[in-house]
Amino acid sequence: MLIHFYSPIDKKTIKKIEKWNIEKEYYKFGHGVGHNIFEFYKRLKILKNSSIGPEIPDNCDIVIIFSKHFNNHSDFLKLKKLNCKVIRIFSDDRPKKFFFIKNLINISPYSFDNKKIKNHFNEIDSIYHIRTNNYTWIPHFIQRGIKSRKSKFSKKKLNLGFFGNKHNIPKFLNKKKLLKLSFNLKINETPKKWNNYSNIHIAICAVTSDDKLNKFIKPPTKTLNAISANVIPLANNILANKIIIKNYVNGFIYNNEKSFYKILKYISNNQHILKKINKTNEVIRGNYNNNMILDYWLKLFEKKNKHIKISNLIYICIFLEKLKKLLKSIFKFFKTN
Repeated sequence: MLIHFYSPIDKKTIKKIEKWNIEKEYYKFGHGVGHNIFEFYKRLKILKNSSIGPEIPDNCDIVIIFSKHFNNHSDFLKLKKLNCKVIRIFSDDRPKKFFFIKNLINISPYSFDNKKIKNHFNEIDSIYHIRTNNYTWIPHFIQRGIKSRKSKFSKKKLNLGFFGNKHNIPKFLNKKKLLKLSFNLKINETPKKWNNYSNIHIAICAVTSDDKLNKFIKPPTKTLNAISANVIPLANNILANKIIIKNYVNGFIYNNEKSFYKILKYISNNQHILKKINKTNEVIRGNYNNNMILDYWLKLFEKKNKHIKISNLIYICIFLEKLKKLLKSIFKFFKTN
């Protein structure tokens, strides 16, 4: 079995990937493609015959693609003559609907069979088109080279950490207010240090959710990283977090500033609960470690999924896409002149 990871990269980048030590050099390729394609390729290559690059071998059995590289119908022409299975991993954007393409296997950010999905089914279906697409749930890999918590929960002041980009930092964070509740705030905006949870007790697992779409497409990456590092997640209410966390049982979910500080006040008065929550999360650490995630993939590869089929009618969609692009450029021309 030959598995090919499609990526429009040059030979220099391929050489860098081949030499890359993913655990020691965890900070390299710290983007969506690096995490979902490059890292996955490195992990799988140890177990399966795998290749990576822009040229797809004629004899490959499975092709793994990233949605970022397949934004238009014309992109799928690369796959038209192939007689193999094709698996698409989504980036953090709205999945596009493609016509005249059958048997494409899509990897979803969470299981659509989960009970909590039912309350939002219509909204989720409008994004993912669950009824008409073939989806399989496999979680993203956990943070590379992760350094687990060493600091004990019994400290007088607990360290409240945030690892991430500036635009995701909750605006209501107030150091003085947090100190009064016996919390030290530690904000880390440096990607090279996002693996180090050694002195963190509670991690703020927040992504921007002002955009309604983000509430349904963002994976629970930060939450799972925190749990994997024996740190308690304090997460905002995107759907993926709510699927992982049962509030006050294996972590905390906040909806707004008021509920955020209410939770911290509760923790401050009941520090003993943190050890209990961390023990409860042993089950999640067992189900979401990288060896188990890789095992989910191996089981998918062995399934008797159908080969991709792309109809000649796709050329109609390609024509319409090109026409739309042309009309946009004409409109832009007249608007600026």
